[in-house]
Amino acid sequence: MVATIISYVLDGWSTGLYIPGKFHVETLSGTYEGTLKFIEVIRSRTNDAKFHRMRANCLKAARDHTAESTMITAQEDAADIDFDNMEE
Repeated sequence: MVATIISYVLDGWSTGLYIPGKFHVETLSGTYEGTLKFIEVIRSRTNDAKFHRMRANCLKAARDHTAESTMITAQEDAADIDFDNMEE
């Protein structure tokens, strides 16, 4: 389900401006089903231990990610932008 929501949000930004789509089962069921098929392909090509490790790594990465660390990174990244000489 999370992958479907992430896909929905990224699609909304695909033009560079946020344009929300219709968040409804009719418009997102294909994305959700595609995600489940993708996970099943991964599952079919690994053993139980590797599949578990992959899911555990994803969970750890999600838990380790915080808004604070994102903000610090964003501020550091913005420090490298030359706003004064940026074209309009």
